[in-house]
Amino acid sequence: MQVVTSSGSPIEGASVSYLFPDDRVLTTDAKGKLNTTTEAKRVAISKSGYETAVLRRSELARNTRVVMRPHPLFSSPACNLNRRDPEWPSQLLYNGRPPKTTDVWQATTFLETGLMLNAKPAKDVKIVTADDRHSRYIGNGEDSVGYQIVDATTAQQLDRLIERACQTRVSGIVVDQHGQPLDNVIGTPFIGYERQMALIGANGTFEGKTTSPQIVFRRHGYRAVVVKPAANMRIVMYTANPPPFQTCPDGHKTKFSRTFQFPTGYYDRSLRDVDYSVEIYAVNTSSGKNFLRHGGGPTWSDGAPEAYRVSPSIRYEERTYAFGPFQITDANGTLADGTHWRLLGRFGETAEYKTKDPEAAKKFDTILDSACLLPAPPG
Repeated sequence: MQVVTSSGSPIEGASVSYLFPDDRVLTTDAKGKLNTTTEAKRVAISKSGYETAVLRRSELARNTRVVMRPHPLFSSPACNLNRRDPEWPSQLLYNGRPPKTTDVWQATTFLETGLMLNAKPAKDVKIVTADDRHSRYIGNGEDSVGYQIVDATTAQQLDRLIERACQTRVSGIVVDQHGQPLDNVIGTPFIGYERQMALIGANGTFEGKTTSPQIVFRRHGYRAVVVKPAANMRIVMYTANPPPFQTCPDGHKTKFSRTFQFPTGYYDRSLRDVDYSVEIYAVNTSSGKNFLRHGGGPTWSDGAPEAYRVSPSIRYEERTYAFGPFQITDANGTLADGTHWRLLGRFGETAEYKTKDPEAAKKFDTILDSACLLPAPPG
């Protein structure tokens, strides 16, 4: 079994809990993998910041690929649930009980993750039964809110009320380094139900709400800016250096049908599945063999780095460029433990590496910077 993100990156340290009659709790390795057998009827796979995945024993196999998705409300500044809100219907319950183990066994869908409730750590549990009845519990032992045994339409309505209480109001203006307002800027929450918040108008002002702990502001030709959501923000964006990438010359021979074309001398191996393919490039340094992954497919990625990678970075840089109908994102960062990472992406395709070896990072940067881009189809 391998546990990965929605873009295919392995998730290290995911907890794999075996339910009755097996009560072990194991964790995935650096490749997101876990090789074991069990007699448990179900297995719950959880990781802070992601929706918990629950599999039946019949779904388990050595080659099972479990995709974990970010939880929309995780790391929201706080879910301040107002018990006296007159809009809240009677189906919303307070001080309800957490789900029992028997609830988990009977569930066809089971999602659990952590968040903040009234400034204290809590958990959010969603359960759906075979007859499409929905229940939800958000609590921390002292305060809780949720609903039990409602239909799907009612559950969606109640979820919207809960999510509204977990939103932060954001507003402000985006300007360039000379103080001139910028238009055509997109503010994208890293985590949240809302997809993106377009900044409308030539005056660069914006206003909205978000459940995300961070927002990234992007505009072609400028360095991206990552901020915590707040009111009355002033976002200053600086022009980026010209992109290092060139259009591939006429007659360019390609081994793989990709927008990004890299020197084939570093090619190591390929991986294939029904809806994606991956090419692995390798470099040798004093620390051993290090790898760069180049993958693509219709549902592979939106081309931007995910929150789990950006949020913990102590240094982060990002630039975006227009290439035909595509937006090219070139992002890189450094984690507190010295790990270097970089992602070059567009919708449906990414090339990325992650390593603690600065020599390997330098070699990978040379490979990425040497990429040429195959002409995009007319947009």
